[in-house]
Amino acid sequence: MLKNYAIGTTLLALLFSMGTSAQSPKPQPTMAELRAQWQPSFALSGEQNYDYRGGGGDDCGAANPLSVGTTCAPVTFDAFSATQSQDPILCNGFTSPEANDLWFSFQATTPNTTITVTGLGDFDAVIEYFSGSCGSLTSLGCIDDTFPPNSTVETGTIGTTVGVTYYIRVYYYSSPLPTNFQFEICLVGSGGGGGTPPNDLCTGAVPQNLSAGSTVTFTGDNTGATLLAGTTFVVVWEAFTTTECTDVTVNYCVPGSVFENFLINLTNNCPDVLTGLVAGTNTDCEVTFTQLPAGTWYIPVLVDAATTPVGAYSISASAVACAGGYCTAGATSEEFEKIANVSFADINNTSAAVTGYEDFTAVVGNVEAGQSYAFNLTIEEPYEADQVLVWIDLDQSESFEPGELVFSTTPPQPDANVSGTITIPGTAATGQTRMRVRLHDSELGPNPGPCGTSTYGQVEDYTLNITGGVVVCDADAGTLSGGATVCLENGEATLTATADGNANVPAGYSTVYVLTEGAGLVIIQAGATPEFIVDAEGDYTIHTLVY
Repeated sequence: MLKNYAIGTTLLALLFSMGTSAQSPKPQPTMAELRAQWQPSFALSGEQNYDYRGGGGDDCGAANPLSVGTTCAPVTFDAFSATQSQDPILCNGFTSPEANDLWFSFQATTPNTTITVTGLGDFDAVIEYFSGSCGSLTSLGCIDDTFPPNSTVETGTIGTTVGVTYYIRVYYYSSPLPTNFQFEICLVGSGGGGGTPPNDLCTGAVPQNLSAGSTVTFTGDNTGATLLAGTTFVVVWEAFTTTECTDVTVNYCVPGSVFENFLINLTNNCPDVLTGLVAGTNTDCEVTFTQLPAGTWYIPVLVDAATTPVGAYSISASAVACAGGYCTAGATSEEFEKIANVSFADINNTSAAVTGYEDFTAVVGNVEAGQSYAFNLTIEEPYEADQVLVWIDLDQSESFEPGELVFSTTPPQPDANVSGTITIPGTAATGQTRMRVRLHDSELGPNPGPCGTSTYGQVEDYTLNITGGVVVCDADAGTLSGGATVCLENGEATLTATADGNANVPAGYSTVYVLTEGAGLVIIQAGATPEFIVDAEGDYTIHTLVY
């Protein structure tokens, strides 16, 4: 049984290679899971739609692929196919059943593309170009060697939308069919407003600080943006940096700059942007990413001439602090790969559930800070693009920071068994904390982060009891109210303060109040309450000590 495997990632997942497998085909994630629905379009009113079918090089389904370069690099082809066109309607308005042709296709990388064909000599050939999908093409015009007659070089420049695939048909409609000659064809891109924008690549994005409770606005100009390698999307990049877990909403409908279509992704990996993608949830033209870990995140801003601003644009991002407790995680599909067993330290847990998340925090593993332990995981129904990642909340902050990723694999995953070593840093906090294990498909609906969902896979949580590490002390003396000038009466004065009730006294800790004198804070008394009697003039301070 065949398994479809995506070459792209959440940004794409449109190209496939085929391989034999005993497994069931894995369906594509829905468009809503991948991105807001979009469809590049290019059509001219009054033009006729052509439907070409057939086999071999004389139809668009078998079109010879061409690349768009910065200079003319001719590619040589033999004379026209001996098979006549499936549709006798020609670009210049008359028909001929003897129209013979060759087809070519290319993906535009610039706003303008120049088509040049050389070597036609005395043959009355026509170059016609189309947009659309094969089987439903829209003719955009033709380059005909009738004017000037018998030209050896035919060339013309067409306006193109970056990222859209176009078709070229070079055909000869007279009889007899020319033989014993070759012709050359090349494509050259141009335009784009004098070069690519500085944030055409993620490395050119300048991160803005985004704190909880704030909004930042990104402005730029996407003129001349180029195709993102490995995808069919043209994007520029914006970036923001957070210092805590936040829920972030990206707004593509800033007044005066409304995007009809956009991508619903962020990535935390630059320049290898396709390996760090997470998907958000969109409502109208806002995309929300819940429980994003602290770090720098990159926004792919889609450039689509039909539906988004081309030129100056504005988008915004707003952040609110995450709710307390660990973020949620899991997978949306209950089919295909699942975690069958996790073995680490005292943990040896076998599971058979197909839910996207399993809570095994009642299963405790005992580890010591500064020591290393073998980690083993077994995958039920593994796929080549599977990846395993493990986080440990080493500082017991109830969040997983980037530095707390302690184990990860790099696809391809050769079999069902994953093994390696996890080291508990000597700086880990002593006590019980959480370990999170994620299995996900790194190509189809991936999520390589500790929070949120992937399409396929599973997340399991465990508890680790760490010994020998750094003792975490969250004691807090709080604050006191009071203080004033007090007069001595009969040689004595009573100094008092009031505890504000915001102290934190953990189990096993005690509180004592201390009275100091002078700028040097010399301790002169201590007691169980913040009240002291003095018999001499001076400057006094009352302190709270939790120990």
